[in-house]
Amino acid sequence: MLLLVLYRRSLLWTSRARLLGCSTMERAASIAVNPRCTLLDERVKISVSNLSSPVVTLHLNLTNGLNLSYDSFNSFAVSEAGTVDLEKDKPLMRESDSDHKRPSSYSDIVDSMGLFRSLTRRQGFAQRCWSADVTKPYQCTLSVLGGEVTSLEDVTSSNLLASETFERRHLPPGATREVANENVTKHMSLF
Repeated sequence: MLLLVLYRRSLLWTSRARLLGCSTMERAASIAVNPRCTLLDERVKISVSNLSSPVVTLHLNLTNGLNLSYDSFNSFAVSEAGTVDLEKDKPLMRESDSDHKRPSSYSDIVDSMGLFRSLTRRQGFAQRCWSADVTKPYQCTLSVLGGEVTSLEDVTSSNLLASETFERRHLPPGATREVANENVTKHMSLF
């Protein structure tokens, strides 16, 4: 039933584009991330617009550029307006979600931070998401892929529609990290 509805939407978008005298390939998908630089525990608003595919997959990669690389992905049905908004849209439910074999996805709930909460370690990288230098931000890359992706291996071979990079930080801009020596800590009180 869902596939039939998505197929009908696809036909509707194609016919609308032809009536307007343009092809569906002329529209470029765009990603809005707000704010673009934020602390790790702050919410990020993510939305994608100008989508012509009836189903897209959002893939998030978080890295520190050294020893950490974490991924998360999920597929979403695109609205008739050609948008996906993580504050309003829930991901598509798949058979594999029910048996929890896909730890890098969340399903059946609207969760604007779900892609961040479901990040899993990429094979061969550090076990814990623990930054060696808290003064340097994590680089996040959000990619929009055409169609439904069911495994992380399919992400690289999928149809890339758009990509956006933004930062997540441990410290606010302007804050510095000071290393205390042993003599100072003996005479300090935390309270």
